[in-house]
Amino acid sequence: MQLLPNPANTQLTISSVKPLSGTFVLYDVFGKEVARQLVNSTSVKTENLPSGIYLYQIINPQNQILQLGKVSIVH
Repeated sequence: MQLLPNPANTQLTISSVKPLSGTFVLYDVFGKEVARQLVNSTSVKTENLPSGIYLYQIINPQNQILQLGKVSIVH
């Protein structure tokens, strides 16, 4: 599973060889949730977020973390 591009500008794309189901959650550096959406949509809009470093989690329907990492958003 990959999150592209990194750094991102207006959107992120979740790329996976297997079909995904679950939730994508994006947090600012203070741990505040700033975006949440179902993973079955493979793009996440970031145009309304300020430039900075963000942390993300991809969580499956059983509430297990499938992937976590960080992404930069630059406008």
